[in-house]
Amino acid sequence: MSDVTRHIERKHKQQVPFLQLCHTCQEYFLDPQEFEEFHGKNGEKCHNPRLSPRGEAQSAQWQALCRKLHPSATSYPSLWNGNRD
Repeated sequence: MSDVTRHIERKHKQQVPFLQLCHTCQEYFLDPQEFEEFHGKNGEKCHNPRLSPRGEAQSAQWQALCRKLHPSATSYPSLWNGNRD
């Protein structure tokens, strides 16, 4: 996921001016006020700890980010570019 978020931050900065991962709950945020108010700058306000996602959990994290980026879409590309499902 770090490669994906790095790509979004570098290539889509105008469309996505803020993208931050809460390291406590492992959720991505597009709104800086929501992130800081409920999660804090370093996740210190977040009360929903989760382990870093791996495998299928990483795909679920990708789908959640896609829903935030494109809420009207009905399907999203694979995180694995067709290499995994």
